[in-house]
Amino acid sequence: MLILATGFKVMDVDSLPTFPVTGAGGQSLSQFWTERRLQAYEGVSIPGFPNFFTVMGPYGYVGSSYFALIETQTRHIVRCLTQAARQAATRVEVSAEANDRYFAEMMRKRHRQIFWQDSCALANSYYFDKNGDVPLRPTTTAEAMWRSRRFPLRDYEFSR
Repeated sequence: MLILATGFKVMDVDSLPTFPVTGAGGQSLSQFWTERRLQAYEGVSIPGFPNFFTVMGPYGYVGSSYFALIETQTRHIVRCLTQAARQAATRVEVSAEANDRYFAEMMRKRHRQIFWQDSCALANSYYFDKNGDVPLRPTTTAEAMWRSRRFPLRDYEFSR
């Protein structure tokens, strides 16, 4: 017997995250993603959602190792929290400009992913979301790790 379980969507906004998240302006994270597509700065932070960090955010995972993902995203988060402590800040939020810049970069680089190659043109992959995006990070593991150590801290707003 062969059972093909293909009736699920990995990148479905309605199931991400599995708990409600409400931003500073009262907007839900699901609403943000429905209106603006799945996106998160370096796969970690979303503008309008201060002090909210995610390890498995859109455009964070490169598709190699979950251990590398956890190490990379955690390093990013720790850099933010360390800077917040230095400034005695109680609020950490990525700027909309930094997020928009990162999302545009991911859109420019997505042609590198296997999903956009001719060999997958007719594939019906569950990684595609309703917008036709595959919110996996189109970079190497090494680049993602490097960036987690060197992203500009000025891309975040630290305040009380």
